[in-house]
Amino acid sequence: MADSLIARLSNLPGVAVRSVGSVRRYGGPERDPIGAARDLSVVWIIDGTVQRSGSQVRVTARLLNTASGEAAWSGSFDERFTNVFDLQDAISTKVAQVLAPHLERRDRERLAGIGGTRNLDAYQLYFAARHQAQGIRTAGLRKSLDLYRQALALDPDYALAYVGIAESNRRMIFGADGEPMQTFAEAKRHAQRAVEIAPDLAEAHVSIGWNRFWHDWDWPGAEAAFKQATLLNPSESNAHFNYSQLIETLARDAEAIEQLRIAREFDPLSIILLTLESGPLFAAGKRDEARQRLQRVFDIEPDFWVGHMAQAGMLSAKGHTAEAIESLVRADHFADGSSQAAAALGNLLARSGARDRDRALQVLARLEAAARQRYVPPTSAGLVNAGLGERSATTDALGRAYAARDVRMTLVRADGRWKLVRDDPRYVA
Repeated sequence: MADSLIARLSNLPGVAVRSVGSVRRYGGPERDPIGAARDLSVVWIIDGTVQRSGSQVRVTARLLNTASGEAAWSGSFDERFTNVFDLQDAISTKVAQVLAPHLERRDRERLAGIGGTRNLDAYQLYFAARHQAQGIRTAGLRKSLDLYRQALALDPDYALAYVGIAESNRRMIFGADGEPMQTFAEAKRHAQRAVEIAPDLAEAHVSIGWNRFWHDWDWPGAEAAFKQATLLNPSESNAHFNYSQLIETLARDAEAIEQLRIAREFDPLSIILLTLESGPLFAAGKRDEARQRLQRVFDIEPDFWVGHMAQAGMLSAKGHTAEAIESLVRADHFADGSSQAAAALGNLLARSGARDRDRALQVLARLEAAARQRYVPPTSAGLVNAGLGERSATTDALGRAYAARDVRMTLVRADGRWKLVRDDPRYVA
């Protein structure tokens, strides 16, 4: 119910709505709606309960003003469980009448939801799939893809489920060493289908932007898609987040930090946003803020492997090599299918001195053995070779990565760990 209302109300002009990931943490019988609203820095909050008895559902809801604590609207609804969409329609319409009483017809139509479904089973499968994808781990991502496909079997016009498949495929690239050509082909096909069904669905344009960014290496095309997504739904945090990643790659660092800040405002408890914001803040000299972001990540999810990688980067930059290695060992342990943490660990071990060189060689051997069994991004072994000072092997790996459309090639310019081969003519080419 919360996720659906957020999606609908995000389409209201001039209204910024916090994400379900941030809101969900305040659920439960002991919830304090006004306290939650203040934590999330919002003016209004919708509070309510859902009770189910057999096939009947009762929903009570109220729209509270944070400053006064008073309800601007409240209501109670009784419906059959199969009519849950009618409940969502009724509640979102009532709230919209308070927040934006003079809606244009087009905005009222958008309030009904873009890219959704009226099939209850497909709807439940979709939310189960989203939950499985959150951890960016191999097993969960594969399960999410299966659930999204089940949802589409029930409703072939469910645009958000097509977006879900595209998004899980993108996460497979990052979190499970997905093979780029095949994975991005599926992501692109499903994102385009979502746009065909729902041209105004911001999430679909975000997916198209990612394909252009990470696979096509089409920077202007990616920027156009991300900008379109932010125009269609300014509250879509992923649009701002993804745009920030692109412009950081293009060395527009100040803009990137601002887009990350906007993304985090809409989703203040997103562990990936908090993690990725910490890096630019640290680089900009705002070290206390960077540490605060990561501490919040570990408070929410202590085993988040990307957070441990970010922490290692900060520790290494400050000369705390042993502690950085410990962080990368933890990241490698929790990564579950991604070779990124192992690659970073091998690189740092190789650069930390002769006593750790054998450990770095062991990591390299592990990556090379894995690559004989499945796809492993060539940049992973390449990064360890770069730490070991193996110029030829490093450049060979980058050549294979370029041919394979290894997405980590987009990060090479900004990553100082490749400095070993900067003057190699093959690297320059």
